[in-house]
Amino acid sequence: MHTLRVILALAAVGLAAYIVTVFVMEYREARGSVWERLLEAARDSATILWQKFVIIVAAGGASLGQFTDLIDQPELKSGIQAAMKPEYVAAFTIAVALISWWARKRTL
Repeated sequence: MHTLRVILALAAVGLAAYIVTVFVMEYREARGSVWERLLEAARDSATILWQKFVIIVAAGGASLGQFTDLIDQPELKSGIQAAMKPEYVAAFTIAVALISWWARKRTL
């Protein structure tokens, strides 16, 4: 079971790394203001830009516990688990949904 969790954490980190790499390359190629470059790197969609950010945050949060196991730091893991209380995760999920909804309505 532990091996499966490590594999899933590595997959999440790999996905986040891929998204960041592609985004940075597209951002560097884009021209204009910072906002225009961010949008162009996200295919001119604020929704896609927001979802990329959410994926990176979620992948980082999901893999932190496994990383602390690998470096043998149980006190760090307990701190991370305390910060990821269900009410915080629920609030984050609601915020993500509202911002995604707002970003999508903007383009309709």
